[in-house]
Parts: sequence; structure tokens; C-alpha cells
Amino acid sequence: MDASQPDDQSLVAEARSLEARGVRELILIAQDTTRYGEDLGLGRHGLLRLVEALLEETSIPWIRFLYAYPTTLDEELLTLMGARIASSPTSISRCSTPIARSSAPCDGAAAPSYLRLLAGAAIGSRISSSVRPSSSVFRERTRSASRPCCVSSRRPASTTSAPSSHSPEPGTPGAELTGRIPRSVAARRHARLLEAQRPISLASRQRLVGRTLETLVEGVCEETEHLLQGRHRGMGPEMDGRLLLNDGSAPAGSLVQVEVTEAHPDDLVGRIVGPAGDPSVRVAAA
Repeated sequence: MDASQPDDQSLVAEARSLEARGVRELILIAQDTTRYGEDLGLGRHGLLRLVEALLEETSIPWIRFLYAYPTTLDEELLTLMGARIASSPTSISRCSTPIARSSAPCDGAAAPSYLRLLAGAAIGSRISSSVRPSSSVFRERTRSASRPCCVSSRRPASTTSAPSSHSPEPGTPGAELTGRIPRSVAARRHARLLEAQRPISLASRQRLVGRTLETLVEGVCEETEHLLQGRHRGMGPEMDGRLLLNDGSAPAGSLVQVEVTEAHPDDLVGRIVGPAGDPSVRVAAA
């Protein structure tokens, strides 16, 4: 084992140090998080073992990992999602076709296998998808190749989706292929994927209206000083929208109880209803 590489205990020690400083959300992030531990001899279960250790040895309310690649994800990890495990994005970089397989950097999964994988997630967990339809950046069969991505996006396997246009990565076969489509065409296909996801995202958010959710207050809203903004545990930072707080107040970094009152495709609106008795929190009027 390379002594320069962190192991579970050093990462747990770092997490405990952060917890002592008041950290409420711990995010595990790497270029390929689901392959954590392979170089440490932990095989496919490295990330699972790390998450289990963090759950056992810290009390940090939210733990999140970015990103989970389906081809290397330990399916046992999905059963832990819930409780203190916040939503975790998964990445699809191949939806179908031989072109996709040659252009992707070997980190994605075909849509059908991806949907089967998500079926094993814990009940109540929230999963967002980062869709990279690499098969639709080249001229050959691009129109038919881009359809499966839209079809899989319409199926509510994930509550939110973040499609992105393909970017050639040095050292991958896709970087050497010719016949790339114009950026304008890629932009239109990107817009189609976003449009396909909007009704799924809206329906998912509408189901939260009337519920009370634990919410991390981030501070004053970016657009107006008259609102606070935060995230419930199913919202990843800067990727899954915001929960706008229009009644009640609490300092940034607080975990509060918020009753959701409105749902929109990109954001939620709610009012702070707890915790009662905390002098730093002003709850909304009954």
C-alpha cells in the first residue's frame, strides 16, 4: 500500500475533526469515487466499507458521495441510502450503440442495466443522474442514437437529472474520432434531455408539498435578501435545485424543519416550522 494514499482510518479521523468544528454535511468526492480502495487492496467494497465506518464512528447528520459510476458501484451501498446517507448522483455516459462504447471513458452504463441497478436502492432514497450521451456527438447514426437517452430520462428512475454535452477526454478513443457534430446540434439535444426530465422533476417535487423535511440552511437567497435558501437531504449542492424559505429564519449552517408549501420544476418553497425552543431559530407563524 502506498503510504501517501489515505486509508479508512485517516479519512474517518479527518471526518471526526470536521465534525468537531460543526460540519453538518460530509461529501466524499473523487474522479471515480466508486473505485475508492482498489489501490488499497479493498476490491469492489472499498467505498462501502468507508461509508460504514463513517456511519459508525461519526454523528455527522448528512453523508454524500459524488459520483457513483454504475459499472463500479457496489450494489450493497444502495441499501444504505436513507437515514444519514444523502442523495448520491450516478453517472451515465453510455446510453447505447458501439459509438458510445468507443467514445466514453469507460465510466458509464447502458440505460437498461442502469435502471435495473437503481431498482435496488433503499426505499425513500433520492438519486440524481448525470447523463452524458456521448453517442450523439458524432454524425453517424446520431439521431437514432440520441433517442434512448431521452427515453431513459423520461422513466422516473432518478428524481433529477443533469445532462451535459460530451467533451473529448485526452487518452480516450473518443478524443481521436472524427465527424463531430456542431455545437448547435449538441445544444439542441441537451435541451431535449432537459425538457424530458422537467415533468419528472416537477412530479417528484410536488409529492413533497405538505411534508416536513430536515433542511440545511445555506444563507440568504442569491436573488433577494428577503428569502433564505437551503437544501433538504435529497438535494445535492449546486445540482438539484434549492429549497427557498419564505417564512421563519435561522443562521446559515443550521439544520431546521421545513414544511414544503410550493413545488416548481427547479426549486421548492417552504416555511421553517422547527425545531421549537432553539433561540437561534424563528419558526413561521401557525
